[in-house]
Amino acid sequence: MNKSLITKSLYLVFIFLVLTFCQSETRTPDLVQAGMTRQQVQNFLGEPAGMDSLEKRTEIIWGAEEAFWDVLPMKARLEVWIYEIGENELRLYFLEGSDTLSYKTLSPKDAVYESVE
Repeated sequence: MNKSLITKSLYLVFIFLVLTFCQSETRTPDLVQAGMTRQQVQNFLGEPAGMDSLEKRTEIIWGAEEAFWDVLPMKARLEVWIYEIGENELRLYFLEGSDTLSYKTLSPKDAVYESVE
């Protein structure tokens, strides 16, 4: 086999591995942080798989939002961007129409939260 062909083949395999590793690393939810702008989030993760809105109407909530629910004032409105990453669902919360990310949660897809009484 031609030495040049072997070198080119190894080079292509190397490029493929690097691109594969970089792509999986770029969608790491840990790299998404509060304070990022909407544009930065979209540049990093692309378009969300879904969007939702949420308004605080009760003092207590069950689910991933429990992590920050207490600090929200009543009637606070949140725009929620939803990303599916592997077996998880990343939810990004923009408070009161803000251009910057306020909160994020990461939970297993199809997680069911129940209240205990």
